[in-house]
Amino acid sequence: MDKKQQHHTVMDYLRWRGDLTFAADPFNEVDQLILCIIAYLNFRRFPSLTTVKAGEATSLRTLAPLLRSEDEQQGLSQLEYLPLLRAAAQSRRFGEVGIFGYVTEKDISEEKQFDAVTFRLPDGSLFCAFMGTDTSIIGWKEDLNLSHLPAVPAQRRAVAYVEAIAAANRGRLLRLGGHSKGGNLAMYAALNVSPRVQKRIAAAYNNDGPGFAVSPWKEERYLPMAERIHSYIPAESIVGVLLQQQENYTVIHSDQHFLLQHEPMSWSVMGNRFVTLPQRSQLGQISERLADKWVEELSLTERRAFCDALYELLSNGGQYATLEEVWQHGGELLRRYHDSKEEKSAIHAAADRFTLLWKEEMKRHAEKELKEARQGMKETAEALRRRLLEKKKK
Repeated sequence: MDKKQQHHTVMDYLRWRGDLTFAADPFNEVDQLILCIIAYLNFRRFPSLTTVKAGEATSLRTLAPLLRSEDEQQGLSQLEYLPLLRAAAQSRRFGEVGIFGYVTEKDISEEKQFDAVTFRLPDGSLFCAFMGTDTSIIGWKEDLNLSHLPAVPAQRRAVAYVEAIAAANRGRLLRLGGHSKGGNLAMYAALNVSPRVQKRIAAAYNNDGPGFAVSPWKEERYLPMAERIHSYIPAESIVGVLLQQQENYTVIHSDQHFLLQHEPMSWSVMGNRFVTLPQRSQLGQISERLADKWVEELSLTERRAFCDALYELLSNGGQYATLEEVWQHGGELLRRYHDSKEEKSAIHAAADRFTLLWKEEMKRHAEKELKEARQGMKETAEALRRRLLEKKKK
């Protein structure tokens, strides 16, 4: 992105193009991100939204005035998402979009955190949006489990959710999407629903969500659906390149740096598209290689041991349920870590491997830069030599 070019976000998109109906400008990648962000909001106070029938959906325009601060987003973002829903509800484009199919489930015994909602677009098609991770420890444990399990409970639940929505609304075109873990759930559901439902899925959108412990991308049975999955990853974000990811993802611009690029409200928009980049940044490429090597070198057993040990530590043996409690009792958790043996051993083994790989990657990067600098000096010297020879000839 040109540094002189002004940065615009999804909020700007609603101001620019909110007066355009979907008939005038068809559903696009920015629209899907807006719906995925709205999916982070807390709709527990509205039991009417749990209906699975699109005909009973509540329009965003009707819902918006009823929302209060307690309904704010449930993720880790420091930003408020309610203003986005209100802006969408006031627009001609999104005002009559219906919302229904709200589900929120958390089960400690299953190590599951699952939240989803479906939107009915004016043309009758449906968009199933899956929420990313909230601030619960169990939600983060399930994220960790993605590194060593072929399927986690939320993934299986996502398949069942799409099947149920499809069955209750026969004949309607479907799209799926999500941000972060929600993007992973959208991909998993798209790849694993029945062939009958897959035929109705126009597209699935993964917004900086992680991949899978075991790659499905080259399996023949997944190829037809894989072509309809669109992945968007910011230039420096690390989340979207974790585990086995699609190779043909789209690199997008964000006005934040490194991990903060995971925030979807920071993604750059121009017209009805994201601002894209030809490749990941240098930092993004380094972190991607490092994450890939780290995961590859840890066996599934080692990954599981690391995940279980980290969860036991952070939850204080199951006593703490949220990240807020972890921050409040940080000193106590550090003392427990110091005194532990089994947990400390599993965490140290993975951390030591990461540290070694980091040093190797930095050494490789430094050698590459030195080589490039030497080559640059050599080319500069050769150019000067040629100029001197040309002057002598004259």
